[in-house]
Amino acid sequence: MANMCLTILTESARVKDKNLNVRGLAAKKYRINKKVLSKLGELSSTKGDELEARKAPKDGDFQPLSSEEKQWIEATVKALIRRTGEYAYDPEAELPQITMDNFPPLS
Repeated sequence: MANMCLTILTESARVKDKNLNVRGLAAKKYRINKKVLSKLGELSSTKGDELEARKAPKDGDFQPLSSEEKQWIEATVKALIRRTGEYAYDPEAELPQITMDNFPPLS
């Protein structure tokens, strides 16, 4: 679910017929620090146990998400959904940037 939300967010920022950095475009469009999008991409594509991982690891060694990582993903996805609604309501609004400081710290 987290990876799907990230994909939809980034694809909504894609410029037609251009192969640009869609994460960077999404970060700029929605005022979300790129580190947030990168961390969400990392956690949602490389971690998880047999039931929650997006893909099976090549070496077969699943890396379960810690409880703090799960909380971070949940908080981040909620913030991204909220932000897309804020943007849809007023694309010209000066929205505050979403940064890593908006979420529970990860160790």
